[in-house]
Amino acid sequence: MSRWNVRESTIGFVVVAAHHALIDESTQLRRNLRQLDHEKDSLQNALDERTEQCAMLEREMAKRERHLLDYQRSSQTFEQRVLRLTESAAQRDQDYRQMSERAALLELELSQTNEARNRVTRELEQTKADLDTMMHEAQSLKSQLTYETNKVAELQTRLDEAQAEQTKLRELTTCADSERVDLLKEYR
Repeated sequence: MSRWNVRESTIGFVVVAAHHALIDESTQLRRNLRQLDHEKDSLQNALDERTEQCAMLEREMAKRERHLLDYQRSSQTFEQRVLRLTESAAQRDQDYRQMSERAALLELELSQTNEARNRVTRELEQTKADLDTMMHEAQSLKSQLTYETNKVAELQTRLDEAQAEQTKLRELTTCADSERVDLLKEYR
């Protein structure tokens, strides 16, 4: 073999080897490409799933934000109601305290009024007793006055009778004196 042939044969061998190497590399690259396509599909599926999950989470988040906004509005409304109820309760507590104080004053006034009424009742009973005593005394005095009036009338009658008797006796005495004087004059 000539050098040329050896060289050709070596070149052929190198070319064949390079060709085989290129085929092997091409095969390997195709395998790698298929694997990369498969990985790309897997990643795309994962990306699609993640994108769907993100969209679902965004919808869920938007829904929750709406709920949160609704809850905040409701909370605000409830807070305002609680504030109004608290103010109302405070006003009622104040009204209750004022009514309690007023009731205490009224109870004190009632107690004082009852004491005054009891005192007046006792005074009235004492006055009635005094009046009964005075009426009894007045009746007794009236009876005594009637008795004394009758006695005075009787004494007046007796006095009148005595005066009439005295007048008669004076007249008789005067007559007797006149007769005596006359008799004395006659006897002298």
